[in-house]
Amino acid sequence: MPDRYSHYQNEDFPADPNVGYLGRNPQPAREDRQPAREGSQVARNPQPVRNGRQQAREGRPTKMVSGNDGQSRAGFREDVFYRNTNQGTRNTLRPANRNAAGGGAVVNGGQGAYPAGDQQLSDFSRSSSTYQRGGRARTRAAEAEAQFAQRLQGGQGNQAHQASYEQPRQLRQASYGQAPRGQGPSAVPYGQDPQQAPYQPGGAAYGDVPHYSVHANRSERARSKNGYQGYGATRRAQAQRNGSNLSGEAAYYGDVSRYSAKRTKKPLNKVAVIVAVAVIAVLAVGIWIFMNPRSFPVTVNGIEYTVDRGTTVGDLIDEGYAAPMAGNLLAIDGNVLQTGGGAEYSGMINGEENNDRTTEVHKEDVITINNGGDITEDVTVEQVEIAPTTVSGGSGSLHVFLEGEPGIVNRKTGVVSGITQDETVKEVVNAGYVKFNADPEQKVIALTFDDGPWPSSTSQILDILDQYGAKATFFTIGNQVSDNADVVKRAKEAGHQVATHTWDHASGSGQTVNLGYMTAEEQIQEVEKGFGVLDDLFGEKVSRVFRAPGGNFSGDTVTNLEPYVTAEIGWNIDTDDWQRPGVDAIVSQIESASSGNVILMHDGGGDRSQTVEALSIALPYLVNQGYQFVTIDELLAMQDYSKIKVEE
Repeated sequence: MPDRYSHYQNEDFPADPNVGYLGRNPQPAREDRQPAREGSQVARNPQPVRNGRQQAREGRPTKMVSGNDGQSRAGFREDVFYRNTNQGTRNTLRPANRNAAGGGAVVNGGQGAYPAGDQQLSDFSRSSSTYQRGGRARTRAAEAEAQFAQRLQGGQGNQAHQASYEQPRQLRQASYGQAPRGQGPSAVPYGQDPQQAPYQPGGAAYGDVPHYSVHANRSERARSKNGYQGYGATRRAQAQRNGSNLSGEAAYYGDVSRYSAKRTKKPLNKVAVIVAVAVIAVLAVGIWIFMNPRSFPVTVNGIEYTVDRGTTVGDLIDEGYAAPMAGNLLAIDGNVLQTGGGAEYSGMINGEENNDRTTEVHKEDVITINNGGDITEDVTVEQVEIAPTTVSGGSGSLHVFLEGEPGIVNRKTGVVSGITQDETVKEVVNAGYVKFNADPEQKVIALTFDDGPWPSSTSQILDILDQYGAKATFFTIGNQVSDNADVVKRAKEAGHQVATHTWDHASGSGQTVNLGYMTAEEQIQEVEKGFGVLDDLFGEKVSRVFRAPGGNFSGDTVTNLEPYVTAEIGWNIDTDDWQRPGVDAIVSQIESASSGNVILMHDGGGDRSQTVEALSIALPYLVNQGYQFVTIDELLAMQDYSKIKVEE
């Protein structure tokens, strides 16, 4: 690290002892700076003036001590003071130039000259540099400074210099700190009383560097290689090259143990660690033993027993703490295949079901062990389709041709017994011609009217049905549809069902009463022509439901017409209105109906005034009973054909 003030060793002081040298960071000369009051402190760290700095270097003195006069000794003292304050802890005095003697040699040879390497002055320098540490350090600095003053008084120095030394420190700092940059000391001698002559700024050696700046320098030294000791070695090497005496400084920095020594952690006491680990291990073992005792009490079926650690439910049964009876093995049909082949026991632990005999019991468990339950044998399962069968027969108002639908079952076979059982997935629908009565879940009735359309009565009946929101089915005579097309269309548009009652009610060979009297071709023609006229009128294919004249539908007629119709509709209640038995008789028949019944009435074929009047009386009665009135197609849609039981 280069010495900031090494150039002092190569330059001579000027011959004029009144010319000083400029210190570091002097106060710049500015016109607007207010003059320092007498005895006051000057501002710290002013901005430097570069031109003044160069002038100060050119005007440095060539000699530190030129004689024993007061001004020379004062200048020497200022140089010492400057270097000890501005250089921080660089507190060893050096000769003013290379020709000066080191350690105790007299500088410049003058009588009373101060030795540049005086160890006592070095002591004073060290004390001054540690002033900032406060307390004891400041006390030591003050004592050293007093000793230095005594030495000055004891020599042959100028009394004026002694007087100037006794001036207050603040006044000297103020005077030295206000010198313009690059100016030497004032014309007034340093020791002259400021009250007797104008006191001008001088002694720029103090500059404006803080008096105690040791910490910044020490931090730099601490960062150097090998810390303070490395720094001290470097300084000694520089001293030897420059001929300087740094013995005092080297001694000072040699004592760096308090700076370089690192605080080390106290080593752990191995014995204490081992003891702590042992205590923790003992506590852990103790807790484990407390939680898992070698033996403990349990309650089995209401009786308390003491068992060893690791006991299972199976051990309790094997050792006789409980004696459950095993259940039986059953076939899929419920018969016993093997006595005792079922579950070994049925158990609970602390209120939760547990049938695993390998479960370990714990302290204060409450265990219940009961007889085992029956077990059904294992089975294999396959899905099987059941084909529909063709049936014929039954009784009822609805005569339906069923196409049939296959059913699906899951067939189970017992692994031990070989017994099979079918579990229905989808019901089979038998094929054939069946008769049955409707069994709807709702409370409904189907009103039907034959032999229309008729010019007057059909329209009157439609009016009554509309009044009560009832629906009906009209079985029409085909050769009458064209002449009464408007009323037929009205019925269709009102939501009623329009079906056929053959073309001409089996006239001719059928004697207007029975299709069975007709040939197969005539039967087919009667039905086909009746459907055809309706399809043409509505522009769509109507439902293939019809009613045979006189209700005669059996034998070969069924076989002949099966491909052309889906159902033939009979009745549950015949009002005999075609015979005109009177209004009350007709009303009585209508009001006797129950849910699912089909009621036979007529809207054509003659005078149907009794039918119209009877309907207007009975219909509101049935509505009040909670009945709804549906068409035949709606009634058929409510049926589950798979549940129809056909009796041969």
